[in-house]
Amino acid sequence: MLENWILKIREDTETYLSHTWRYQISGNSIELSVLRPYLKNKETYRSAVIAIGRVLKALSRKIEKSSAQFLIQSFPSIDHHEVVASIRMDENSTAENSIKSLPKTAKKEGYQEMLNRVTEFYQLKIEQAEPALMRAFGIDTHKYQKKNWQLVTSKTDNPFTWLNVGFWQESITKRSSEKPAFITNFSRKTDGEIKNESATPQVLIAFN
Repeated sequence: MLENWILKIREDTETYLSHTWRYQISGNSIELSVLRPYLKNKETYRSAVIAIGRVLKALSRKIEKSSAQFLIQSFPSIDHHEVVASIRMDENSTAENSIKSLPKTAKKEGYQEMLNRVTEFYQLKIEQAEPALMRAFGIDTHKYQKKNWQLVTSKTDNPFTWLNVGFWQESITKRSSEKPAFITNFSRKTDGEIKNESATPQVLIAFN
């Protein structure tokens, strides 16, 4: 079952960047690792970790639908930073033993409300994208044909944060019929008008 799920996910190379990571199955667990060529610099490694975060979220959703529970272990070894995480499926565990899942809202909510709620859950912040930032990153908004542009930031900028960014992306995508555009691989410019020492830009999201 686990292998069928991961193979299906790998088919969507554009969404899950399956060319940047590999998997290894052992019993009821899958270990996900960044491929060697993508360990060479921070941006390629970061993109791969974000993609793995999306994969973990997609797998956890499938496990929950099968009425089983799951446990995720992130970065188990300091000496082997290519090993990002493993997810273990446990059909006999109780909900109390699984990781905290994103709570469902009791009321009908708009897209922006959902966006704010999920962003806060993953310890990220969201704000309107400033024109200066868009210019600095050379983003052509007409290319995406989206009306709203918002910036997701974080207080920290490390692999655990990047995993959360991946969880966030997958959650946002699956919780609405809206098809947002994500830009995550922008360069880390902090000069001029966009400098912000208290927050690190992680994702630009565009939606209608």
